[in-house]
Amino acid sequence: MRNNYFIHMTNEELEKYYQEYMLFECKKDVSNDFNKLLDNYKNEIGEKAAFPILKNDLLNVIAHKWMEQNKILKKFYGIINN
Repeated sequence: MRNNYFIHMTNEELEKYYQEYMLFECKKDVSNDFNKLLDNYKNEIGEKAAFPILKNDLLNVIAHKWMEQNKILKKFYGIINN
């Protein structure tokens, strides 16, 4: 079973990694922390699939945390009934 390294991060850490992800997508320099995290994914998953899965994990955790905090949106989409 592979790890999702973003699950236990704080909102501030997620924001930092999201900014790093955006820089990486634009082919700009990123921090050593982001590179280490990407290396962890490469070691677990493989070279080609590492970045897409890292991206997916990051965006899913951000969306999950955002939905947890936004009860109005949950109610709108019928996720909760009260």
